[in-house]
Amino acid sequence: MELVDLYLNTNPPIALFDNVLIPVIATAATDHRLGFLEAGQLNFVEQSLLDILDALAPDPTPADSIDCRICCIPVRARRDELAGDMLVQLLRHQELHRPDYGC
Repeated sequence: MELVDLYLNTNPPIALFDNVLIPVIATAATDHRLGFLEAGQLNFVEQSLLDILDALAPDPTPADSIDCRICCIPVRARRDELAGDMLVQLLRHQELHRPDYGC
């Protein structure tokens, strides 16, 4: 988290996801497929990314705000779920920082 926080000091969250976390997911999946990572190691990487996303999640919006629903369905693997979580987080972040004109 210390490295993530340092990165976010000079970069927006979308850059963290695009330039750091998504490449980590893709590389870990490829390394696992090629036999360089065992299943337990891949699970560790994926769980670590989930922990990072949980730590970065914005606070829920107030109850009086417009209610939006976002549904992301993973297609093949846990990495799809992680990418969906990143998308949801970015959309929530955008919603918290834009004028109130609905979803």
